[in-house]
Amino acid sequence: MLGVLALCAAGKVELVSSEALEYETEQNPWPARQEHAKAVLAQARMRATIDEAVETRALRKAQQLHGLQVRVVSPVDLIKELG
Repeated sequence: MLGVLALCAAGKVELVSSEALEYETEQNPWPARQEHAKAVLAQARMRATIDEAVETRALRKAQQLHGLQVRVVSPVDLIKELG
């Protein structure tokens, strides 16, 4: 994750937050990790909203969908590709 944040800081990729990420952050039982995650998400320039279309598809299928405005990759694949 630190590698992804470094890429964001360097302007190579853009961090996007979402309602789902914010919800997951709220569920974190460790206060220090929760606060760190909130600080990271606060750096996002964009926030993806969840609408009916998003609810009907699973993110694990995102790589197979056509017409998305973002490319979905795992953090490890992102580091390999841009590192």
